[in-house]
Amino acid sequence: MSFPFERESECVFARTLTRFFGMRNSTSFCSRHFMELPHQLGITLFSPRIPANVGAVGRLCAATQTPLHLIRPLGFSFTDQSLQRSGLDYFEHVEKHLHNSFGDFMASAGERRVWLFTTHGERLYWDAEFSPTDFLLFGNEPHGVTEEIRAAIPRERHVIVPMPSPHGRSLNLATTVGIALYEALRQVRKRTSSGSA
Repeated sequence: MSFPFERESECVFARTLTRFFGMRNSTSFCSRHFMELPHQLGITLFSPRIPANVGAVGRLCAATQTPLHLIRPLGFSFTDQSLQRSGLDYFEHVEKHLHNSFGDFMASAGERRVWLFTTHGERLYWDAEFSPTDFLLFGNEPHGVTEEIRAAIPRERHVIVPMPSPHGRSLNLATTVGIALYEALRQVRKRTSSGSA
């Protein structure tokens, strides 16, 4: 199936997406259509504290049609102005799930795999092999996740986004989620397009 491109800029963007996601035919999709390829990835935030970051993550989830799971306690309310400013009007379009505890979240996850993004991880995120039904879990700023959560997730699924600078202790939460989600989407799309998913 081919989609018409209204402007030359859309064609250029489509070719860029084609190379990035490993699609064979650059005329087969554009920025409005490439997210229609199916995935069931989920973003999970453990006890998030900073509403502006959650708003930015919500905007990302709305743009990529990715469900957002929030594990209580939360450090904000959904009427918080900074949450609304950073999420603009996107947040109402996000599929949101609230969990009372990490145990409740894991029970709802069932057999689906959970990847923990942590500065304590030893595996680089691009070396992970993500599947279409995986959850990507992120701790809060500034405390991360609890020891109980780290122990509940196999060490081989503790991953890190590298920071070569000695001055970088951690990345902003929303930045990290964006890096992680698009890498997972890239892998899922590439395997789907090659028929190996």
